[in-house]
Amino acid sequence: MQLSHYDTYNLLSIVGDVPWYLEQFNPGVAADDNIKQLAFEKNSLLVTEFDRIFHDLFNAKGATYKKILESLKDGARTLSKIKQSIKFAHSGTLSKMIDHFIVAGFVVKQYLWSFKTAEPLKQSWYRISDLYMRFYLKVIKPNLGATEDGGFDQVPLSTMPGVKTHMGLHLESLLMQNRHLLLQKLGILLIDIVRSSPYIQTKTTTQQG
Repeated sequence: MQLSHYDTYNLLSIVGDVPWYLEQFNPGVAADDNIKQLAFEKNSLLVTEFDRIFHDLFNAKGATYKKILESLKDGARTLSKIKQSIKFAHSGTLSKMIDHFIVAGFVVKQYLWSFKTAEPLKQSWYRISDLYMRFYLKVIKPNLGATEDGGFDQVPLSTMPGVKTHMGLHLESLLMQNRHLLLQKLGILLIDIVRSSPYIQTKTTTQQG
């Protein structure tokens, strides 16, 4: 499949660099049509994959695990914010469940650090690192009804609800996942970097969090 840089970016923004997902794309079909066929047709792979993953990996506790991931779909959160969002009673159990996400590669723990001292802070945040998971929660799931009814069959991908916004937001995730290549291209050595992580605006007296 011959792809432009833009098409390559769009595909990676949806499924990341997971080989099995990439193998599902039809080389004889345009990138946008591939995405529509896999993500916006009734019972298509990316429509059903989310529930299958949670059933296979988390079984009886799948519903609770889904709530945890749902709480992170709009951005990184602390453990206490996740607990508050899903009304979970036991922090210890919640922490273990999030650790399961980290081991599975769905969530990453992000340590905060001080701009003044470059030292790590006590507080840490959690964010979704699996690009498909976030795409499902932000774009596929809210449109499941229309997908089931065939509502997107004649609609260009670029005009579908949430798609363009999602592609833009995932640029940071792709850059972070491939930062070694990016730094190499920029001629920056890892040893010269004191700290690196996605930027998070915390709440202050003058700024909203």
